Amino acid sequence: MCVCIGDAHSTFFCLFNETCRHCGLSVPPQCFFPQFWQYACLISDSVEEDTAGGFGGGFVRCVVRRNMSRFKECVAVINTRSGAREGASVFASALQQYLDRAGISHHDVRVPGRDILHSIKLHLDAADAIVVCGGDGTLSSVANALAAARHEPLLKLPLVPVPCGLQNSIATSLGVLSAERSVSAFVLGRVEPVPLWELRANGRFLRYFISYISIGAYAMCVRRLHYLDAVGENYVALPTVRNKYKVGAFYTAMRNEVVPCTTVMMVNNSHVEVEASMKLFVASQMPLQHTRYSLTPNATFKHGTLGVTYATEEASRLRLWHLLSREAVEGTIINEDGVCECLCVSELDLFIKDVPSIAEGGVSPGVLLMADGEGVYLAPGSTVSVRRAPFQSFFASC
Repeated sequence: MCVCIGDAHSTFFCLFNETCRHCGLSVPPQCFFPQFWQYACLISDSVEEDTAGGFGGGFVRCVVRRNMSRFKECVAVINTRSGAREGASVFASALQQYLDRAGISHHDVRVPGRDILHSIKLHLDAADAIVVCGGDGTLSSVANALAAARHEPLLKLPLVPVPCGLQNSIATSLGVLSAERSVSAFVLGRVEPVPLWELRANGRFLRYFISYISIGAYAMCVRRLHYLDAVGENYVALPTVRNKYKVGAFYTAMRNEVVPCTTVMMVNNSHVEVEASMKLFVASQMPLQHTRYSLTPNATFKHGTLGVTYATEEASRLRLWHLLSREAVEGTIINEDGVCECLCVSELDLFIKDVPSIAEGGVSPGVLLMADGEGVYLAPGSTVSVRRAPFQSFFASC
């Protein structure tokens, strides 16, 4: 019997005398699920008649009882301080139940407090995958730890994202929109190779990034989102406030700050130089920065290049706010009034000219550069270079 995987309720329904929309098999009963989710043509040992109202007769509920995934053992890296601090509870309520029921061994590593690389190496011989509960920062930290080891078996371990962070651009771009969808990614075992990009400042290696780097308005939006989340721990009402990102984005657009810099990009084997200072600059290989929010809608890691969207000092406050609030939501960048989108960027260099001396709260420590949600401050005169790394990470996707 075929079983459909991927509904948000984690219950799988089969319909008699239909053809599987995924595999085309015709032996009844076949898997059939008319929603938007993925399908998995897998064998089930347990079949129960479904008598629940709302679905009618003729259905069979197939409950997964044994290990049907190609992963047999995994390491679960759980960031207990990611997002709303729900990493442990999300893992327990979503993926752990499936792992225990299917008989898949999992070794839990809770961070911060444990060395990620050391914990993974302890179970390297047996682990088939690494489950990562957290946001972009957690996924990027795990990928950086694996890449820094320069150990081939470690680099080949697929990462299974469980999105529960403030920013989940990597998981969202891979189709893992929720913790329940991570179960589908784990069961299906579909693995995507994702390039890593090397970030250097003044020739010194900083880190690898998977999703994006940004300076200017979007970097400040992400920082303010992190600040609001941190402040929310000390106040009762703030965690219930919605649209924290939108509030921060509006405030950022109204401040109208400019980063004096020069940008040089390699686009389709041609050098493109932008001498104008930037109000916003985002370079990403992922099409989404948040769920249903994209400043780089045409970017894709499958091409091995970056998509770049920037707004120069010609963009007004209203134009910048329109970009952050309307165009990013609709996924369409309008190339006018100082805003431009560049595709197929294979190399990137940023030259920071000068930094305004005064910022929020006093003296500015430099220009903020965000890489996968992790901030780095650049001093005046810094040179930032981005090149594709000679290796890649592997991610489970839906």
